[in-house]
Amino acid sequence: MIDRTPEFLKLLKQIRKNEGIPAKSILTSQKKILKSSFEIKSRGIVTNLTQLRDFLLDNRHGYLTRDETLMTNQEKDKIDADGEKFMQICSRSLEQLKQDTPTNLTTQVGFHQKLVVEIVEKYLKLVFQIYNEQKSVRVKQIVERNTVSQLRLNSTRAKSSERLPGQVKHNPKYLFEESDDDGLVPDDDETFAQENAQLLSDMNSLSDEVRSIGGKVVEIAKLHEMFSEQVFQQEADIELVSEKIVESSENVKDGNEELREAIKNNAGFRVWVLFFLVMCSFSLLFLEWYS
Repeated sequence: MIDRTPEFLKLLKQIRKNEGIPAKSILTSQKKILKSSFEIKSRGIVTNLTQLRDFLLDNRHGYLTRDETLMTNQEKDKIDADGEKFMQICSRSLEQLKQDTPTNLTTQVGFHQKLVVEIVEKYLKLVFQIYNEQKSVRVKQIVERNTVSQLRLNSTRAKSSERLPGQVKHNPKYLFEESDDDGLVPDDDETFAQENAQLLSDMNSLSDEVRSIGGKVVEIAKLHEMFSEQVFQQEADIELVSEKIVESSENVKDGNEELREAIKNNAGFRVWVLFFLVMCSFSLLFLEWYS
């Protein structure tokens, strides 16, 4: 790291002398600082996420209201499609940024970039949560509206079916005339009443099924949100595991180098011991011969 303490002290002296000049303008370097590609990409992702968040929050009232004069269903569908597409683009950009980030954390730059990636990832999860919550509320509203419409339709049909047997019952002459034309008998009134009761029971059962399906749709939306969060978490875990694998590979490589060096040292030591023993043997033989 470059020591810039003398420059800092010099700037402080300039600030004391030039009281009329703001300190910020003095401390700012005259040279334009060149931005790295990492900074440009990270700032671009954050800017896009901020625009998406502001867009969702600004249109939140119109998106969640049931009044179509503020926002039509087509516009809401377009917001859903564009939001999902935008989130996918930001996710891919973040993954590319992770791949471009160096795995070496020994330097301050590498550690700083890792922290920046983590912050951007948390921000992405926050915006994705806002998008999912709004979409879940809209899905719930659609299910409730369809359920209410189905119940109203069933109620109207039930009332119509109840009025029809009553009209036939209070107009025997009409029933007799219809019997002459169509070949029906008065006993058919009871059959019609049973069929109407069966239809009403089937409609009530259908309403229960619609309510059950609505509850399941809401649960599916919640599970989808949880699944998305788990996917992001698993991606982070996979990145962490890959970093650990790289570190382990480096450690294994260093261990192999040290082991190879130790083997060389032991081999040299054994050569010296063998040489010493041979010299001792020759010395003993020489002394024996000399004596």
